[in-house]
Amino acid sequence: MSPSPPSQRSLRPEAGVAVPREIVAPVELCAVDGRLSALARGYSKKPYVRAELTAAVGRRKRWNFVFISHPDVLVALALSSADYVGLAFLWLYDLKAERFADFEQMSPLSRGIRLGATLDDEAEFRHKRMHATWQRRGADIEVTATVPDLAGSPVSLQLRFPLSADDEHLYLVVPWSDTVFNYTAKLAAIPAQGELSVGSQRYVFSPDNTTASVDFTRGVWPYRIAWHWACGSGLIPDSRSDKAAPRRIGLNFGAGWTDGTGVLENALYVDGKVYPLWEPIAFTFDSANLRAPWRLRTTQSDRVSLTFTPVFSRRQDANYFIIRMMLDQVMGHFSGHITVDHADGEREVILLDRLPGIAEDHFARW
Repeated sequence: MSPSPPSQRSLRPEAGVAVPREIVAPVELCAVDGRLSALARGYSKKPYVRAELTAAVGRRKRWNFVFISHPDVLVALALSSADYVGLAFLWLYDLKAERFADFEQMSPLSRGIRLGATLDDEAEFRHKRMHATWQRRGADIEVTATVPDLAGSPVSLQLRFPLSADDEHLYLVVPWSDTVFNYTAKLAAIPAQGELSVGSQRYVFSPDNTTASVDFTRGVWPYRIAWHWACGSGLIPDSRSDKAAPRRIGLNFGAGWTDGTGVLENALYVDGKVYPLWEPIAFTFDSANLRAPWRLRTTQSDRVSLTFTPVFSRRQDANYFIIRMMLDQVMGHFSGHITVDHADGEREVILLDRLPGIAEDHFARW
């Protein structure tokens, strides 16, 4: 792990929070003066918030991130902007060949980057070394990326996934203050289709073997921040019936960055329904050996008890004196159990065995 300030090396989970207000109608994230709108505070299970950041130019953080889970390969693509610099990256890990490849490209002053205010809005990163797009196609989101040279091979990604009106996800406003705030949409376990080609190697994605997860973020962030984050996504057999279709399971856990705001981003996703967890997740791992197993559990109940076993790790450390971003990210799989309470009052314990996912330890001055 890259060294970080002692106060940031161990993030203790904050105590449980009250359930925030649920947003049930469309609303703007910002008031006319650019401050956080009082009407936008809370969470929703549908994308009601329009996150146009109308003030604080130079301090805004915006990104579209998608994670693809397939039996043979894990893939991640991000388009991001911090106003003064933009960054796009694409990485893939071949699970069978145990092969990792990645590409990233920075853009001073975020030139060539477009990022909209909603999931429906077009986004693009245009550079001679990489071109990536995000756009709505009917009921689907279409994501593309081309990299002419990744470790000597051309790469092309074509991905399409639905934003079903029936599915629920977690849409959350994190209010540090009226002028420092963030909107995040965490979507998980969405059936996906498309393909990835790396030179002559081709991976075909279809809804019966592939899921996509999305992190859509727009905010005005604190200058110094640290977090742990993990997400998982995949298909598991339905133990309730041998003839049933596989179940879609997703996970989103975070710690550290929402402390003091009265909200948490932890959620479970089961068959298109989201189950927010309004209690902390404790991350336990060896910072000197990130490939050792991680332990993730809820601190006030037994709703989440998981072991994350890494198979690969990657590190980024961008140091520009007043700006620094240190990221340790691991790819692997989750095993253990999660518990959800269904609308009919039934409590269900779901066993997970090697659900694909990623986890990260991050510190930033930005």
